[in-house]
Amino acid sequence: MVVIFNNFLVYITYFVIYYPFVIIIHEFGHAIFIKIFGGKVNYIGFGEGDTWLEYKKFRIGKNDWLTGQINFDFENKVPTQKMILIYCGGSLINFISATLIWIFGNEEWANLYRGFIIYSYLIGIASLVPFKYNSGSKSDGLMILSLIKSIVRT
Repeated sequence: MVVIFNNFLVYITYFVIYYPFVIIIHEFGHAIFIKIFGGKVNYIGFGEGDTWLEYKKFRIGKNDWLTGQINFDFENKVPTQKMILIYCGGSLINFISATLIWIFGNEEWANLYRGFIIYSYLIGIASLVPFKYNSGSKSDGLMILSLIKSIVRT
């Protein structure tokens, strides 16, 4: 019973420490492609709704802390293929960062970074599933699916 409780505490600790970090890395993945394609990132953060905490271009919303957010603008219309890359960028960076740490990480420290790897892969995969959040915003997967449908229609 003690072992189960200790493991539970370890996983809760992983979640509290790594989950927000993985979400921010995911949003930076989107930001990288936005900047490559000449866009402006207004802010990055996690949570939804009104802003609870703000520092420069980083925000934490008051609601739904399990989601990330990025707000961006482009001066000109962006081709659909580039928008697909922007929405894939978060998952791509999650997969790359987790894989690099998995390959090059020191085995002696594996227990410390294992949670980061697990959450990075989970967030990378989950964000590609097409669905709507309770707030009405769309997942990356739903945005990608909508963009692909728009290409097929034309």
